[in-house]
Amino acid sequence: DAGAAGKALPNARCLDFLMKFGPAYGYFPEPGKSHYICKVEDEPAARQAFEGFGLEINYLRGQRYLGGFIGSARKKEEWLGVMVGKWVGAVKALSIVAVRYPQTAYAGFTFSLQNEWQYVQRVVADTGPFFQPLEKEIRMSFLPALLGIPPTAIDGGYRQLLTQSVKQGGLAIRNLVDTAPCIHSASLAATRYLTASLVRECAGRFVLGTHRTCATEA
Repeated sequence: DAGAAGKALPNARCLDFLMKFGPAYGYFPEPGKSHYICKVEDEPAARQAFEGFGLEINYLRGQRYLGGFIGSARKKEEWLGVMVGKWVGAVKALSIVAVRYPQTAYAGFTFSLQNEWQYVQRVVADTGPFFQPLEKEIRMSFLPALLGIPPTAIDGGYRQLLTQSVKQGGLAIRNLVDTAPCIHSASLAATRYLTASLVRECAGRFVLGTHRTCATEA
């Protein structure tokens, strides 16, 4: 897949270039499956630019991209609502499993499911409040089923303890509302050098060791 950011006319030229020269390299763009994300007031100019090259594409206010989301706040809220709804359903299923197979449910939660929403938190900004329903499901259903205790036994202090690593006496089941800002900030810091090299158009001088150091420090 290809992606570009910028004003409409350069992006239209980019797609036209790919249409002409991409097939020679085994890349076959499909304008009908391409999405141009822009504000409502910018859409007429964008349509004029792309249609000037004979390109018919889709014009949207927001769209999922590389596991994250690009677009307006309202569209992002709608997308996150759908994603959180799916994860709530998955946590419900794991809660049923946890009653008889707690180790299996715990492994599925920490090694798989938890990593899915942490990835979204890394690549999409300001997601914390949207995870409230999921955190509630974890606290009211999954943790009680996993530990064999009533939901009322999990007060604020106990929930905080469970967020700690296993070495620190917890279960590494993070409070995803609290972790969202930290995870996103760490992601920005870890990719700071990589991003700067792309923005400055000096990828040819990109030093892998510097990038690794930046990620490690973050």
